[in-house]
Order: sequence, then structure tokens, then C-alpha cells
Amino acid sequence: MQEDIEKGKIEVAKSKAERDAANALNVLKQDKKRRVRKRDGPSTYYYEDDNRVDLDYATTQKFGILELSPPTELDQLENTNERLVRLRDALKLKGQMEQAEGKARVSKDESYVTGPEYEALKAKFDAAEEGVRKNVQNI
Repeated sequence: MQEDIEKGKIEVAKSKAERDAANALNVLKQDKKRRVRKRDGPSTYYYEDDNRVDLDYATTQKFGILELSPPTELDQLENTNERLVRLRDALKLKGQMEQAEGKARVSKDESYVTGPEYEALKAKFDAAEEGVRKNVQNI
């Protein structure tokens, strides 16, 4: 094989470093530098305020699904909690009513939706606030 190299029948491949050194265009090429952005302002840190409630994006999205505004101040927590409890109770009543309607539809027995239990559930649901009922219907 050495003889073939000497005769010129086989050529030895150059290494990458040798090829780069031989290439005249690489001499003009500049080394890339990583540009580090300087960030300052409100996006770099959270303001420390004891009266504010910082919610993450997922929690804010959950409030959006329920069509309620999330609390941003500490004094709004109690009001928001009361609204959530009222909405939860209304959703439970609506679920019980839908289960009774489903039983009546599957068993073809209308006693599930005409009995006193269903009427009591319906009366409790109708007694809920108008805004809560709209939220339940939209969910």
C-alpha cells in the first residue's frame, strides 16, 4: 500500500484540521461569539408585595374555564372562595339532576324526574343565583 501511495495510485486523505488550515476562506471567518442578553425590568423578577396573589398560568386558565376572575389581592380571596363554593354546590345539584334524567331515559321510567327528590333538587338549583346558574350552563 505504501508503494501505491508513492506511485500516486492512492492518495491519503487529509484531516479536517489540515483541510481547514489549507482553506484560505477560513482565515477570514470570525469565531462566533454567544451574545448574552441583558434582561432587566419586570420580566426578570417578581415584585415582592404582601397584598398581591401571584397565580401561575395553569391556575389562571382554570379560572377562565369556570368564567370567574382569579383573585389578585389578598382581600379578594374570601369573595372568590365563596363564589367557588356556590359554583361547586350548583354543579353538584346539576350533576344529580342529570343523573336522574339519565336513569329515567335509560330505564324509560319517568318516576326519576317526577318524584319529590328530583323536584327538591330542581328547586335548590333554581334558588341559586342567576350568575351561578349561567356559569353552570356554560360549563
